[in-house]
Amino acid sequence: MKCGLKKKVTLPFAQSIANIKKELSNEGFLVLTEFNMRAILKDALGVEFESYILLGVLNPAFTHRILISQKEAGIFLPIQIAIYEEFGEIWVCSELASDSMGGAENPQLADIAAEMDISIGRAMERV
Repeated sequence: MKCGLKKKVTLPFAQSIANIKKELSNEGFLVLTEFNMRAILKDALGVEFESYILLGVLNPAFTHRILISQKEAGIFLPIQIAIYEEFGEIWVCSELASDSMGGAENPQLADIAAEMDISIGRAMERV
């Protein structure tokens, strides 16, 4: 499996999380959910895992346009973004809205999803 957008980050883990949240906010995205997968796995299974945060984000303006275009497309929201550590390196990885919504037979929806991908990509570039 591969991420839609993926970037290696040179900042420490906590700073990477703060920066991606800030840059997503600058693009109009809200963080709706934040899961600390390391803590969840430790609590539920008693296993150690590298640092891993999963954010569920959406941009209200894009969301409004998506729901007007096709109400069923709401099931593809929020967009998931992972910030994780692997072999001592920090990565930011986002799904592509165009992957999840691109299969719809709705060209308007596909266009909005492509715009979302570009917006998230801009945020990731600045981290």
